[in-house]
Amino acid sequence: MLEIAEHNKGDDCFTDKMIDVLNLVANAHQYCVLSNAEGKRCLIKTVFSIKLTGKKLDFMLHSPFDSFVKWSKIEGWLPGPDSNQRPNG
Repeated sequence: MLEIAEHNKGDDCFTDKMIDVLNLVANAHQYCVLSNAEGKRCLIKTVFSIKLTGKKLDFMLHSPFDSFVKWSKIEGWLPGPDSNQRPNG
């Protein structure tokens, strides 16, 4: 029973984190416009890993934001017809 409770707790934590990520993504522009410098810095640290090498600024996206970029390049999301087809007319 304890194992199941731990798994459910982990599922709830994952769900909460994903909701936070989706809210962040959906409202990122608003956060940038309305935040002070510290809020913007926090947003950037959450999304990016940034490193200054000489005069070059290198960055990588943290997970799961890197996946969002990869997914946006996928052209064939639905390889076949939709499973919820309805008759025309």
